[in-house]
Amino acid sequence: MKLGRTLAVSSEILLGHKVRTALSCSAIFVGVCAVVLMIGTGQAARKDLLSRIQSMGTNVLVAQAGLFQAFGTHQQQVATFTTLTPRDAEQIKQDVRGARRVSGFVQDSRVVAYRGDKFYATVCAVSPVYFRIENLRLARGRFFTEDEARGLARLAVLDPALSKDLFGWRNPLGRTIRVGGVLFKVIGVTGRAGDETQGEGPAESLYIPLETGLVRVLNVDYLNSIYVQAAEGARLEPVMGDVAALLRRTHKLPAGKPNDFTIQDPVALLKTEHDTGQAFEALVAAVAAISLFTGGIGILAVMLMAVRERVNEIGLRRALGARRRDIGLQFLLESGILSALGGVPGAAIGFFGNALVCRLAGWPLVWPWAATLGAFVFSVAVGVVFGFFPAVRAARLDPAECLRRAV
Repeated sequence: MKLGRTLAVSSEILLGHKVRTALSCSAIFVGVCAVVLMIGTGQAARKDLLSRIQSMGTNVLVAQAGLFQAFGTHQQQVATFTTLTPRDAEQIKQDVRGARRVSGFVQDSRVVAYRGDKFYATVCAVSPVYFRIENLRLARGRFFTEDEARGLARLAVLDPALSKDLFGWRNPLGRTIRVGGVLFKVIGVTGRAGDETQGEGPAESLYIPLETGLVRVLNVDYLNSIYVQAAEGARLEPVMGDVAALLRRTHKLPAGKPNDFTIQDPVALLKTEHDTGQAFEALVAAVAAISLFTGGIGILAVMLMAVRERVNEIGLRRALGARRRDIGLQFLLESGILSALGGVPGAAIGFFGNALVCRLAGWPLVWPWAATLGAFVFSVAVGVVFGFFPAVRAARLDPAECLRRAV
């Protein structure tokens, strides 16, 4: 009962100074929110990374036309070439011993229309084997075959987002769409993110046969990239070396001249992205720690001010029989309540902000329960630690001196 009464009195005193209380809680709020958001989104990003590595496999490399450099988590093209051709893909398939599957790849944006509805989408022209290399799965329908690709068939496999844009919840199979003015028949829809039929591809996209795309839609004779899947048991590094040597030879590049292509290991790129993400998490953690420390200093200042303002109250309570530990406990409770007033909304906003970030980024949803509880407990601990000195100072005040000041 005494503890409950002390809590009630402390809460009443803090609510009597709303502005001061809110300002002292703000840094705790920011720190807790940052911690929860950082840990939650970090867990979601790592989960997404692992699923992407598992979906694409660890034995896939990509030869891209042009030169690329890493800037943060992204690869940016710094030089463009159009020397990568379908013949290069065929040559790799025939001559590189460790190559199990090879697919050319070229993409560009085109208007995709169905009746009166029109959308810009990424048109990906690929070989049928591309779906197996990238481990794409179907939600419905089928993929096009090698014979259909060689026959310049006008068939399309849609991304689920584009399928929904064009057809809503209707079955798209068998319907005819226009891709850059050319008629295509829809024969399949790839799996949705998060399902066991998940496929990794550009959002708002569709897939058409490589030969059809080169001749009838994109009107180019070169590739953006060549996907190579190494044979089982083959090491990726020798395959990369053989592909690079073959491309230099077919492109007739003399010794000393730089490549007009870049061979990338997607798994290595994802690991780089993961490392960069960890560095960002460390930065956010440092900012959160500074915020919590600043909040603790704010609580220390507020509580010292409260001790000075309430000297007469302390003297009166001591004169009426309150013990030193009663006075100290009240001030410790007030500092803990201050931290909780910042920690509770900070944890709640960080918790649900994490869900919003996961949704916008397309990551799997992760609920950071442990991080939320831990951040809240830590924030209260910060308040108690920084409130300990004012509590001890209040408890050691001489009651006679306090009453004399009041007079």
